[in-house]
Amino acid sequence: MTVLDRLSLGVHASGASPRDAIAVAQALERAGWWGISIGDSALDSFAALAAVAASTERLQLRNGVAILGRTPVQTATAAATVDELAPGRYRLGLGTGSRERTGGWHDVDYRRIVGRFGDFVAAVRAAWATTPGMPSAYDGQFYRFRGYARLRPPATPDLPIDLAANGPQMLRLAGALGDGVMFNDLHTGPFLQEVALPEVEAGERRAGRPVGTVRRIGAFSVSLGASKAAAIARGRVGVQAYLVISHNRQVLEHYGFHDVKAAIEQALATGDSAAVARAIPDEVVDLFAICGDAAEVRRRLAAYDGILDEAILHIPEWRVPGPTAVAAYFELIEALTPA
Repeated sequence: MTVLDRLSLGVHASGASPRDAIAVAQALERAGWWGISIGDSALDSFAALAAVAASTERLQLRNGVAILGRTPVQTATAAATVDELAPGRYRLGLGTGSRERTGGWHDVDYRRIVGRFGDFVAAVRAAWATTPGMPSAYDGQFYRFRGYARLRPPATPDLPIDLAANGPQMLRLAGALGDGVMFNDLHTGPFLQEVALPEVEAGERRAGRPVGTVRRIGAFSVSLGASKAAAIARGRVGVQAYLVISHNRQVLEHYGFHDVKAAIEQALATGDSAAVARAIPDEVVDLFAICGDAAEVRRRLAAYDGILDEAILHIPEWRVPGPTAVAAYFELIEALTPA
């Protein structure tokens, strides 16, 4: 048995068009992969997952992630739609989203965001627990609803909710409240073991849960290339997409890349995306992305054996939908599917 047999393996396909997401999902199912993740980027994650749910039979589905732009009742209702189409195959993935997106796009007050997010998760669970004929209400610090009623019970009474987490407070919150915790591309093995997982475990203990209760879900940008240099060049676009988000850049400090962080921020201040790319050295790209051939991908993933329960892979071009990206998804699936 290899590490790819022990890790539940999936793909993050948020940049694909709806039809392309269906095609990728069906290819994953034929190849025997575990699941697919679709987030609120190019698509509405719930609508896209509903389409995928209706087009597959065994594949596991998750938002990767649904951000704080909906009310708790909207979120529970949307999740129930996917759950009815794929009973037992769906996990609700929630995250705050970045200050730039959640605050800028949806006018969500980002102050006290950890408390807001915890209240949101509790409100979604309260809405999910509503039964026909028994309207429910929730009165939290940030979210409130009353008189919410279902026409029929949910297909999955205890829907798993996985929480995206980055900083210490969010990691502890995920340990206390989540069924799973979703790490991002910048959370390498040493960072997980030294920083992230101890915070998750502290949250589990605080909530009176056994350590290891929460499913550990890692995300990986995989850049296949004919040479190491070609793979790194391709992988840079994916790493850049993460490092332009303010809270993600903090992880550079952990690895001692203070000058890189400063250079990226200086380039961002001028609005020069080419300068941002130049500010990210090959060493950083190769740290935060798996760059190489299929054997290198397997070798790098093997380091997470016993650390993670699940690995979600995506291509560097996932934010740029189109034929090239779809071909890259198929290339990734073919490269890592046992013969």
